[in-house]
Amino acid sequence: MITPPLTSNTPINRRMVAKTMNAARTKYTYKKFANATPLVTISIFAFCLVTIIADVFIFFRPLYNAIPMFIIVECWIKSKVEFNKYFILLLLLWAFWCSLALITSGQFNSEFIFVIMSIATVSIAFRTRQSAIQILLAAQVMALILLATTRGGFDINFASQYSYRATQSDTESSIGLASALIFLTAYSRKWPKTMAIAFIVTLLFGKRIALVGIIVALTADSAKYFLPLPIITRYRVVTIIAYCAIAAAIGVFASTFYTWIADYLNQYWRANVSPNYLSSGRYSGISSFTNFMIPRNNIIHTIIGHGTGFTDSMLSKAVSLRQSVTYKLLHDDWLRMLTDYGLIGTILMVIFLSVLAKKSRLGFLIAMYTATIFTSDNAMTYTFYWITLAICLNLSPREINKLDNRKFL
Repeated sequence: MITPPLTSNTPINRRMVAKTMNAARTKYTYKKFANATPLVTISIFAFCLVTIIADVFIFFRPLYNAIPMFIIVECWIKSKVEFNKYFILLLLLWAFWCSLALITSGQFNSEFIFVIMSIATVSIAFRTRQSAIQILLAAQVMALILLATTRGGFDINFASQYSYRATQSDTESSIGLASALIFLTAYSRKWPKTMAIAFIVTLLFGKRIALVGIIVALTADSAKYFLPLPIITRYRVVTIIAYCAIAAAIGVFASTFYTWIADYLNQYWRANVSPNYLSSGRYSGISSFTNFMIPRNNIIHTIIGHGTGFTDSMLSKAVSLRQSVTYKLLHDDWLRMLTDYGLIGTILMVIFLSVLAKKSRLGFLIAMYTATIFTSDNAMTYTFYWITLAICLNLSPREINKLDNRKFL
């Protein structure tokens, strides 16, 4: 039997041609962005992390706030600079909320800089590789070694983080929020060694909310074993929106939530813990701030907020708050988001997390994790957190699949 030759109209041949063209396009895209990997800037950022964690070369610390500018310059030198299409809109919103803050609080706030740097970081189009993520993890390991040898080691107490402060400051322990991002990236890409090291680093930093965020993200991701492929993307979007609603409710009504948990533990488990002890001192500050803001809110501020940095300004200026809070920052990003940016800003953040969840499996993991840590920390204004997030999400096309298929699940 003679097999007829394949022509351009043969369905099988068209599929083969399309597959070849897609592979070539992916290869070209990788080559196009390969020179735009800001490896030098990422190395500088890793060095800045060491200075922050290990408390060495402290005069280099301000450099990490300029990392987005370094990324822009390095990408421009190597290839070209591209921004997300919504970057201009985000800049206008940033300018509006900064202007509003100047009106409501009457002073310039350093959070203006932190926020614009974070916006720039997640808006720049660049590519990273596995080696860049390993550089960040190696810097964190090196900093932990320096801590262990120069500052008396570690004193991790998950029941109460007060004793942990004897070894590390609040900023240093907060780096554990970023190491958890590396863990989730390694988990989604099946890098077992990197995943194990990142988890140990996160554990040593003693951030309980980071561990809770990891558990929540992995639990939500386990649904992939039970859902058909066509509805996975829809499941991710619906899940992150519903979870953000729950997390935001916990954050906004955090004082009530801590009270309820403490009462439950005391009544049924005889734990004899107070809400303030349970929250590592967050309860007193959040409760005082909530009571402080109730008479100062109206329908307009509920919708548009009070402006960037308003919460931090009130915590430092109001005498009643300075006397009642345990920390300088609120440690409740959902409540701070609603106070500073109103319902508009909160909805925009939920949309951003939903877009992350829709794009890829890694984006879904990071979105679930971020929504979790917003309930009990200040990640929203930690520039190092958003830089690490951008580095993890911007893996090269060879290592990321936009629409995740079964081989990544």
